[in-house]
Amino acid sequence: MTAAGIPVDMGGDDLYVNTIYWGSTAPNQLNQVGPVGLAFNLEDVNFNATNTDNAVTITLPGNIERYSINSIRLNNASASISTATVGVFTGAGGTGQTIAANQAITVTSAATDTNNNTQSLTLTNGNTEAYNDATLQLLLTSLS
Repeated sequence: MTAAGIPVDMGGDDLYVNTIYWGSTAPNQLNQVGPVGLAFNLEDVNFNATNTDNAVTITLPGNIERYSINSIRLNNASASISTATVGVFTGAGGTGQTIAANQAITVTSAATDTNNNTQSLTLTNGNTEAYNDATLQLLLTSLS
């Protein structure tokens, strides 16, 4: 996990939740506090272990209480992971608020500089919803 927007690659399959914004509680005022965005990584996800949750811990700086998510990326797969589906939720087992609904994974290559070696998930309410959950769940299911 990093807090400077720069992921640290420890190998394996990674999930990136990039650019978390926050604002002031003062009326009619939006303040940028600290870095423009934060990145949270979930590394070494086993995409063969379907019907499993993988927790992403969200640690916000200082007195920041809410965040919004503008992208979630799958990256650095060790092989094709296109036989699974993935969703991101605020609760385990696909419960709570849906951040990214279950969707097919299109990552079919592990090679650098190759098409389909990364994927940006489609967010459900990326421009209209903020969260205060300290843990998000990446739910893997099989494509069947």
